Amino acid sequence: MALQGEGNASEDTERAKAIRAAVGETKNKLDKRLRETQLAVEIMKAKLDLLADLAERSDEEKIDILFDVWDSDSDGQISFSELAMGMRRFDPVCSLPDNTKAAMIAMLSHDDNRNQHLDRKEFADFIEDLTDSLGVEFHDVAELMILQSTEKLLNEEYESAVFSLVEPLAEAQIVDIEEEFDNITDERMMKLFDLFDRNHDGEIQFSEVAYGLKKLNPTASLEEARSAAVECMLAFDEDYNRTLSYPEFCIFIRRIMYLGGLKFSDVADTLVTMASETSTFAGEDKATVEDIEKHGDTENMLETLADRRLHLIFDLWDTDGNGTISFSELCLGLRSLQTGQKIEETAADAACAMLAFDEDRDQTIDRAEFADFIYRFCNVSGYDFDNVADELVLVAAIKEDKPEEVEALKKAESAVLLSIKEGGDKLSKLQASA
Repeated sequence: MALQGEGNASEDTERAKAIRAAVGETKNKLDKRLRETQLAVEIMKAKLDLLADLAERSDEEKIDILFDVWDSDSDGQISFSELAMGMRRFDPVCSLPDNTKAAMIAMLSHDDNRNQHLDRKEFADFIEDLTDSLGVEFHDVAELMILQSTEKLLNEEYESAVFSLVEPLAEAQIVDIEEEFDNITDERMMKLFDLFDRNHDGEIQFSEVAYGLKKLNPTASLEEARSAAVECMLAFDEDYNRTLSYPEFCIFIRRIMYLGGLKFSDVADTLVTMASETSTFAGEDKATVEDIEKHGDTENMLETLADRRLHLIFDLWDTDGNGTISFSELCLGLRSLQTGQKIEETAADAACAMLAFDEDRDQTIDRAEFADFIYRFCNVSGYDFDNVADELVLVAAIKEDKPEEVEALKKAESAVLLSIKEGGDKLSKLQASA
């Protein structure tokens, strides 16, 4: 009986402990909820106090308060990350990429002194434009904007870290856009465009590009000017109409400056002076750069280059998508057009094509070289590219490379490229001695 009594006492003790634990847990939950309620009440009271204080303030004072809230490091200016974070609090449903883009546009539009920050005046202009875009007056939403800006976002630490990481990239892109705008509106860029545009029709033709480039680099041969002009048309004639508009020309000139490690503003006067000079091109007698279009069927090749189907064929042949066609890719592309040939014969044709059309001797075919190659290929076959382009696209799209041929070409590629290089070197020597 004593043992039974001890067992009951033990059970009572355990039950009492469980009850005390449950009571303690409930009390802790109630205390936590009470503290949260008290905190919510204090926050609400602070908001009411803030609203009461704001009601006595002018709009200018409210903008200053909003500025101070967004200026999280209190350095007296709004950085890109602070601007993005402030806009995020005001519109938390906006995605991070869209918010970043909107902050970049805002910085571009209102950073008048180009220091990658907004001062108080610039910030005030930004807020005015923001409220105008929403169809409201700042006076009517000032209190709401300030209150929303004091709210803590659910993932604020993460999003703030993202904006801080993006900030250097965004600022660099903003600087680049600002520089591009400065170049486009620069009178010297406009003058340079007019000097290239020899017939003053508002667009720059292929021959005018070549002529202008020759004047900027008098030591270059006409063939080099032609090649550079073809590359220019390929890279910057975005609508494939075989002319450069003023915006396309600006991008072209900026690209030349970038490759040379220069800024347009630093050399603009020199470029205009060089393009303005009347000069005779040594060794060319009376030949002009317009004659380039009569050499090597450049006009027809440019028509091919301007055809969007050519670029589709190029992309289908460029199986690794690196922007150039290797020997094996060229061979496999030709294979789709020469199904009756042995792989060795197609490889020989590809090697000859590489030797003939790889003008920069980098052992690949770029788009301009590919345009020349396709035009010649169609010409030798007795076809006009325009008449067979759709069929070429279809064949390139449905072709299936045989694994054994792909493997064989990969193994042979190094040796073939070495032979092509040696052949190209011999050809260069013969051309130099002619």
